[in-house]
Amino acid sequence: MTTRKKPFFIHVEPAASIVLNMTARFCPTCELLILHRDKLEELLVAACSERFPEIIGNDYLVLGTLECSHWRQVIAGSTFQEALEHLHDFRRVLTFEPQHPTWVPDPKSERNRHKSSKDEYSTDK
Repeated sequence: MTTRKKPFFIHVEPAASIVLNMTARFCPTCELLILHRDKLEELLVAACSERFPEIIGNDYLVLGTLECSHWRQVIAGSTFQEALEHLHDFRRVLTFEPQHPTWVPDPKSERNRHKSSKDEYSTDK
């Protein structure tokens, strides 16, 4: 697992688009970029708090990444349509939820083995 710094194109409801240059984990085997929701939302709040406070807390979707060279043009003031032309959208969006540990009896344990019917009903003493 490595890290990659990429400009991510984010659509925020109802009609706002934001590009955040942020670091994501990258799995080269899966070709999967991994963003942590808490870090992403923290950056979204920081980016929107001054200019667009009304969209903080709205639903959002990370659509993909922009080419680094074009990201600099977006900062300089290119149009939304120009940004979309250089968007590398994701093939799939996956959401991973943490597994909550639960206790499960060990099937190999002597306590958890069931006696065979022969042992239970044996009349030999």
